[in-house]
Amino acid sequence: MHNKFIRSGVLVSIMAENTTRVAVDIGGTFTDLVAVEDGALTLEKASTTPANFADGVVDSLAKSDLDPGALDQFVHGTTVVINAITERDGEDTALLTTEGFRDVLDITRANRPDMFNYQYQKPEPFVPVATVGRYPSGSTRPATSSPRSTRTRSARPPAACARRASTPSR
Repeated sequence: MHNKFIRSGVLVSIMAENTTRVAVDIGGTFTDLVAVEDGALTLEKASTTPANFADGVVDSLAKSDLDPGALDQFVHGTTVVINAITERDGEDTALLTTEGFRDVLDITRANRPDMFNYQYQKPEPFVPVATVGRYPSGSTRPATSSPRSTRTRSARPPAACARRASTPSR
């Protein structure tokens, strides 16, 4: 049996299987909960609690009046990390990528908002190039330090990954 309802002009079908499924998303401001219990939809919202993100999850679950012990499925997602990176708030960031893609974040899409503005300056990359590590495709070993080098880097991230480098190297 399927229960059907319309949400934002879209017909949505939910299986009624005598199950309770919950999804929680921790955002920068709110923690949202969506639950389907025996085909009935529940939506709840609680304040996100940065000191302990679990508190926002527990608060949203308490508001829903669902029995946590009776959940058949619990799915969790968060935008906290991407928010911290895009707002440049939080710890320094490093990136490990497949060899040949080190500069992808720096190059971006190579477009400008105003094509004929020659004064345009790209924003600072989210991850400085100096803190990008490379791994060969299909390998568990790090890439060599340069194409001409025969020496292989250690499996540890470069020291620059532990702190933000003052000047990105190319």
